[in-house]
Amino acid sequence: MIVDFLIVAAMTAAIPDATCANIAITKPSIVAVQGTKLAYVHCGSGSPTVVFESGFGGNLQNWDRIFPMVGQFAPVFAYSRPGFPGSDGDWKGDADGLRTSVEAASLLHEALAAARVKPPFVLVGHSLGGLYIQKFAQLYPAETAGLVLMDNRPATFMKHCATVGLQECVGGGNDVSPDWSPALKSTFRGIKPSEAVAPTPQQLGRIPMLVITASRPEDDTSPRFFQEFRDAQTSFARQLREGRQVIIPGATHSSLSHEQAPQVVAQIKRFWARLSRRH
Repeated sequence: MIVDFLIVAAMTAAIPDATCANIAITKPSIVAVQGTKLAYVHCGSGSPTVVFESGFGGNLQNWDRIFPMVGQFAPVFAYSRPGFPGSDGDWKGDADGLRTSVEAASLLHEALAAARVKPPFVLVGHSLGGLYIQKFAQLYPAETAGLVLMDNRPATFMKHCATVGLQECVGGGNDVSPDWSPALKSTFRGIKPSEAVAPTPQQLGRIPMLVITASRPEDDTSPRFFQEFRDAQTSFARQLREGRQVIIPGATHSSLSHEQAPQVVAQIKRFWARLSRRH
């Protein structure tokens, strides 16, 4: 495949940097793209770089445990989207009140280029971030070495959830809280149109993927919703041409990036090492 060839051509040996394990993720650099300024942290050299995409309402500080652990063996990059801690609130992508996966993928692509982070990338997306990095992979396949989906909600899940009548889906994705910031509102309103253009597992081709799934529900989540959510991830993983699912014992949706960070990092390391050997 031509995609594989381009990735191989760009791959250079990663050089572990001891400083990455102690980098202050709370003291980011700033990069200007698309009329806004984004906070980011980048450490390490070589490739593939592990790029972190946060979930709904998240920012680069959500990776404060995982980032330095991964930085011990791979170059790493994390950032905050517009309107979240460290980054400016104004962004042309929010002009229509919808922050979509296409816009988010384009923003990340330009941010990586402006920060001089060279492809290929192993992108790690938590929750909604998983939807964003799937679109990134579809738009920039030659720059994508692999995807790690951390408790990602498959694009078809909300429709299925509403069909089976679960209480958590009664709003149909339209329940915007008046207390939310403009960034949160535009992000939320952009979920449905993002799901509508999400690539299918078949469209993602042979891009390697690791699906990391929580093993227990949050305290405010019904057992039925959790089971449907987990089953949706399993169904998605089974459709992948090159992917596998790992269920992390004891993990909830939110604890994957904190309490269970060591287990998650171990899976990312194994996945990243396999890609490095391949290329």
